[in-house]
Amino acid sequence: MVFYLSESGDGIRRYAETDAGVMDVPQESYQQKMEYADVGKIDPSALEKSASVREQGYWLKPETMPKQYLWANGDEPIPDVLPGFVVSPRFKDLVESFEPGIHQFIAVDIYKRRDNAPVATYYWFIVGQRLDSVDRERTTYAWQEGKRGVWVDSVVDTKTWIFTRIPDARLVFSNAQVAGHHIWHDPHLLSFGNGLCSDAFAEALLASGLTGVAATPRESV
Repeated sequence: MVFYLSESGDGIRRYAETDAGVMDVPQESYQQKMEYADVGKIDPSALEKSASVREQGYWLKPETMPKQYLWANGDEPIPDVLPGFVVSPRFKDLVESFEPGIHQFIAVDIYKRRDNAPVATYYWFIVGQRLDSVDRERTTYAWQEGKRGVWVDSVVDTKTWIFTRIPDARLVFSNAQVAGHHIWHDPHLLSFGNGLCSDAFAEALLASGLTGVAATPRESV
């Protein structure tokens, strides 16, 4: 099976209640500062202005990532996965036990207070592989042509620019196309920015007791 890897609902709730986020660069602009580690190896579709650099399955230049992150939740323990997929050493170790050397982890200091010393070292988690993982025969999403090519669950009338949802649209993943892989980004999907993962990784994640993270099953054959 294929699972969607995401922050947990509880983690998102805590984020809303906590003074949190990057500290050393403006919140509203830090994502625009990120750069690919090796632009020469990047698919042209990942260089479009609309492409989120962190969600393409390529490594980034560490020096373009924030180095300070605030999680001001008082005496409560820090979750293993913070919003933006800033992850603990335990999460890093689990990922590397499945796919060593494939994914990138960029160190970031965690603060409980803005005027204090860091209390932990976490990592920006950068998914490091891209897979075309959708079963094209069984999927009933529409294929939208373009430089990138994406699956969409609604179609647009180019005269009125009104979007109409495809009735009972199904997005079906192919187990055969992802066999032997555990965490990836699909470049043809718009809504899976945190990555997709195998059932083996999802089972290990859910059994690990790691906090702030979820794995949700998706339809696959």
